[in-house]
Amino acid sequence: MQEKIEAIQDLYKQWSGNEPASIDVLQQAGSERRYFRIWDKEGGSVIGTYGANVPENNSFLYFSENFSQKNLPIANIYAVSEDRQFYLQEDFGDVSLINRLEGEGYTPAIYNLFKESLQQLARLQVEGDKDLDYTKCLTNSEFGKQAIMADLLYFKYYFLDALRKPYDKQKLIDDFEALSNYLTHTDHKFFMFRDFQSRNIQVMKDDSVHFIDYQGE
Repeated sequence: MQEKIEAIQDLYKQWSGNEPASIDVLQQAGSERRYFRIWDKEGGSVIGTYGANVPENNSFLYFSENFSQKNLPIANIYAVSEDRQFYLQEDFGDVSLINRLEGEGYTPAIYNLFKESLQQLARLQVEGDKDLDYTKCLTNSEFGKQAIMADLLYFKYYFLDALRKPYDKQKLIDDFEALSNYLTHTDHKFFMFRDFQSRNIQVMKDDSVHFIDYQGE
């Protein structure tokens, strides 16, 4: 870990021209990436990221640069190391949409945040599609039937089955098959943010929302 902190510190010095005032190691989330909050002497901060999977990093960095040029609600990238394993990005703070939901419950304010998130998702997927090179995707360049079925089955295993309530499994699979066939043949092709969930939506103090963690799309 100390080697990673030193590498992040060096990248920050190259970018800002100054030593960081302090570096916090942030709690690891669902991925193998590690995150660091780097503070300057005035109390400002940026996020340092380490990822050993360089192709994954390259995909994320490409998308971020493209989306930033379109003023979409994602973090700006400030600096990238030569080995592409470390990068600095804009800091949106610690509050995600799931944090707000768990802290406040189902209030009108939370409803408006979800509404705003869906509106910004539509912007990201429609405007983000323009001039996007899908060969830069980490895995599949198209959200085809196999990927659609995988996501639908994920919903079955981790939501429906977790509820432990009876349902007709064969009819559900038939519906999944029909839906995946329909979506595969639709003429509307846009960018797909597959991991759109409240943990990947950061909420600012002014209640604006920003998206993170879209490198695999």
